[in-house]
Amino acid sequence: MRHTIISTLLTLSAIMDVANARQEIGISESTLQGQWYGGDTASEAIYGLMEISGNRISWGYGKKRKPACSTTFVVEKERAGSSFKDIRDHTTIIDAKNSARSYLLVLAQARCVKAQKLRLTFSQESEPDYLEMIEYDPDVSGMMHFHRK
Repeated sequence: MRHTIISTLLTLSAIMDVANARQEIGISESTLQGQWYGGDTASEAIYGLMEISGNRISWGYGKKRKPACSTTFVVEKERAGSSFKDIRDHTTIIDAKNSARSYLLVLAQARCVKAQKLRLTFSQESEPDYLEMIEYDPDVSGMMHFHRK
């Protein structure tokens, strides 16, 4: 009986560790929320104006102020020390000491959504109005940048 209880507790502890490691949260950075204009040919053509609000991202606004695409997302929590590569094969290590903030957004499926994930990176200190975005589908499929409206 004691062995069964200990085994059950260890199993529950392992489940909690996995859940905590993959905890999905919303973006709390108020500086990332808002409207961003495409800053290169690809981002202008695909996204145009992109808006981030709470856990929703929308883009492709037309004349009637309706987005061509809108979906929800969760931010995949990443541990310090993990890393990611951009389309140029440049590696960035996620570190609490970095001035850049990076968020990996897992997008909800929708008819208009092509990418599975988006990584949004910006530097709050040096360039708070400049945002880099990497698309994943499931591997790196594109890299663009945006400027705050």
